[in-house]
Amino acid sequence: MRFYIFLFIVSISFLACNSEKKEFAKVIADLEAQLESSPANSSAGDLFSKYDEYINKFPNDKEWGGRYKYRAASLQFAARNYKQAADACKEVMDKFSTSSAAPNAALLRASIYEDKFNSEAEVRTSYQFIVDNYPNHEAAEKANFFFKPPKERLGIEIADLEKDLYLDEGKTRLNNQVVAKLIRKYRDYSQKVNDDPNGCVSNLIKASDLLAKSSNFAASAQVLEGLEERFATATNLPDAMLQLAEVQEEDLGDSEAATKTANQLLEKYPNYKRAEEVKFYLKPANEKVNNRIALLEEKIYGDSLATRIDVRLANRLVKKYEQFAKLNPKDSKTPDYLFKGGELAQSTKNFSKALELWQEVHNNYKSSKRAPQSLFLQGYLYENEFRDLKKAEETYKAFIKKYPTNGFADDAKFSLDNLGKTPDEIIKSFDEKAKANAGK
Repeated sequence: MRFYIFLFIVSISFLACNSEKKEFAKVIADLEAQLESSPANSSAGDLFSKYDEYINKFPNDKEWGGRYKYRAASLQFAARNYKQAADACKEVMDKFSTSSAAPNAALLRASIYEDKFNSEAEVRTSYQFIVDNYPNHEAAEKANFFFKPPKERLGIEIADLEKDLYLDEGKTRLNNQVVAKLIRKYRDYSQKVNDDPNGCVSNLIKASDLLAKSSNFAASAQVLEGLEERFATATNLPDAMLQLAEVQEEDLGDSEAATKTANQLLEKYPNYKRAEEVKFYLKPANEKVNNRIALLEEKIYGDSLATRIDVRLANRLVKKYEQFAKLNPKDSKTPDYLFKGGELAQSTKNFSKALELWQEVHNNYKSSKRAPQSLFLQGYLYENEFRDLKKAEETYKAFIKKYPTNGFADDAKFSLDNLGKTPDEIIKSFDEKAKANAGK
């Protein structure tokens, strides 16, 4: 009889426990639905608390404890709280390793440490967990891929990323999310693959090119420095040195460094097939700068069908205009070049550089036909880009006082009258003036 009473008590407790679990599950489901339907008005904190409450209440329920902790990790990841997401995944791996959510948690943790924190040791730990505990799970395919020889694995990863490098068929718009990953893979290859010196140098050349296209010129040059010591047997070292000279001259504006690199290249590789290109960097400064200005202007302005300006080429041309001005301060073309440099800088949203160049034109070339417009455009930048209305007012007033008959004088007066007004307010003032004039 006592035995049956014991079974009865156990069954009642089991049913009560299941009932309580169902109540928890319902509350959690409601909170999840609220968060999904109205994320702006819902608090994920309440949901996280309920997840933890369930885990503490039912410590032996490894399946659902793991699922809930993994859901918390996924929500943290979506909110870009990557460290919290990775920690939650690790908790699933450590405390709920038998849960069906464990391999997915390990996979998410691996991707976080690879993409966000660049920690190979933690990536390896996560993938090893999958290989050891879930060899037949679909996540094991990616885990096993990680443990392939670096040359094979990185070669495949690089090829896949290169397919998604551009956002358009014309290859003018870089996919910035892919750029960072690809640069890291190029560098990883050069560090981990010891039996392919040419491939290592080739990948570093491509990494340098991407860094330059991302306007990170100092890093672009740094990637290519000292490669002769690391990859002495590579036959494409001259290509890397030529690209280094190009970045130094064209992007960094450091002619002295470019000349030094070019001299070293020709000294070490006198029969280099692209020697004529190298010799360009040894030409007199004025010859180089005039050559490049003509070439870059043709590339930038010569394509009438181009819908976007190439930022890297624009930055290069601005630097060449500045170099010309430094070499030829009294040349009649200098104010024109500096003015056009300001226009290019403005078109690439480098407003500080545009302001600097227009100030130089107005301050140092007062008799130039570009001087008045350079002053007016300073006011325009202060008003519309820097939102410094006080400086805009001062600049417009200075323009009107100095150039009262200039064609931009009316524009300056209009801007002064409407400083700080929204388009709707300006239209309203037009309507009021029109009504006032009509009543006269």
